[in-house]
Amino acid sequence: MKIFYTIFFVIILLSISNAQWVKTNCQAAGVHAITIMGNDIYVGAYNGVFLSTDKGSSWSEINNGLSYLNISSIAIKDSNIFLGLNGGSGVYQYSMKVNKWDLVGLSNSDVRSLLFYNNILIAGCDEGVYLSTDYGSTWNLKLDLNGGSLGNCEALASIGTHIFAGINGDNDMYVSKDNGENWTLSDSGLSNTRIWSLTANDSLLFTGSNGGVFYSSNFGNLWQNIGFPNIQIVSLLALNDKLFVGSNNGLFLSTDLGKSWSEIDSGLFNYVRAIAADSSDIFVGSGGGVWKRPLSEMITGINETKNNLPIIFSLAQNYPNPFNPTTIINYSLLKASFITVKVYDMLGRKVATLVNEEKKAGNYSVNFNAGSLASGIYFYRMQAGQFVDTKKLILLK
Repeated sequence: MKIFYTIFFVIILLSISNAQWVKTNCQAAGVHAITIMGNDIYVGAYNGVFLSTDKGSSWSEINNGLSYLNISSIAIKDSNIFLGLNGGSGVYQYSMKVNKWDLVGLSNSDVRSLLFYNNILIAGCDEGVYLSTDYGSTWNLKLDLNGGSLGNCEALASIGTHIFAGINGDNDMYVSKDNGENWTLSDSGLSNTRIWSLTANDSLLFTGSNGGVFYSSNFGNLWQNIGFPNIQIVSLLALNDKLFVGSNNGLFLSTDLGKSWSEIDSGLFNYVRAIAADSSDIFVGSGGGVWKRPLSEMITGINETKNNLPIIFSLAQNYPNPFNPTTIINYSLLKASFITVKVYDMLGRKVATLVNEEKKAGNYSVNFNAGSLASGIYFYRMQAGQFVDTKKLILLK
């Protein structure tokens, strides 16, 4: 019996270490978009739209009504399914009753990205960003990129009340805080980059560009590079505390939101253009088709190379919170900096200075004793060079 268990355990270890991606029988070529709704997986590619209703085991083509088969983006809300097409072919909506796609607008536009924000359908195009509040019946240009001379909108994402448009051009990133009506540049920290992808995770925003992966923890007010500065990042997926990065050089995974990375592309076509996941599996698309792999296999079966030094500036939430009367605040410095950490009350009055000195790159902790303060809400603010972040703490006595 012991021999049986030993052999069984060795088999498990070997299966993890030799695990690879499995190519599905999807006939898509040049995959550009993957969107999952329940058990249904929609794939947009250079040769049309493909649908699997059984988690990728079998596929069918659903191209009826399309005037052009170069699909760039897919957006789904409830039972409303929309496609963005290249080649000046516009936006199409799928009718399940007749199994047919119908053109709903932007017929002369290259639609590179689509996003539902609440009930607003947003389209990123060569000439700018369009909004539709009636599911594609009418469209209004809200961010004008001067006919594409300033670049084209390759990526869209939303986080909280902010909508972001990633531009593959001279100006990198725009943000709207009023449902897409008005847009302003949000590119502090983004330099010499051309945006290809965007993804959001809780309060964190990530973007992929010709200059690698960038991260913002303050709604795009400041961006920091967290890896791959010389690699073109064309796809991203933030999944809980996991970050998947597709590039022209393979697929990578971070289980600590960019502090360390592992390569997970064994058996894959190296140009990963689309990434999507459900509760159990992850799907990626490239020029060679669609691949599938269990999420649990990668999370437990990889070996990551850890780096003790941080690769971003960051300010963590204090712990515990609420607290009485002491709490711990952790922060990280990408490089040697003069740093201040100060505490303020609700009226903006400084009540404590916790750090005020030059420090080397590294991870730090500081203890805050609020024994002399009254119960209430306070704020602590960290500044290190251009990096500034503020968080709330609650003192309960």
